[in-house]
Amino acid sequence: MNEEGMGERAEGRGGVDDLIELTHLHEPAILHNLATRYKLEKIYTYSGTILIAVNPYKLITGDR
Repeated sequence: MNEEGMGERAEGRGGVDDLIELTHLHEPAILHNLATRYKLEKIYTYSGTILIAVNPYKLITGDR
């Protein structure tokens, strides 16, 4: 298990779909999971029956 409290199973597939699957449900593990999923453009994560959505908007650079 790593320092964020997530098992290797969760790490291997880019986070967990439901935070209930985390080995330890604490703030660092939740933030790590959300950040990992955000990088993979998976903006929706459940915590039991509650849906957490991370803002998908990204900075667009270039000329208009």
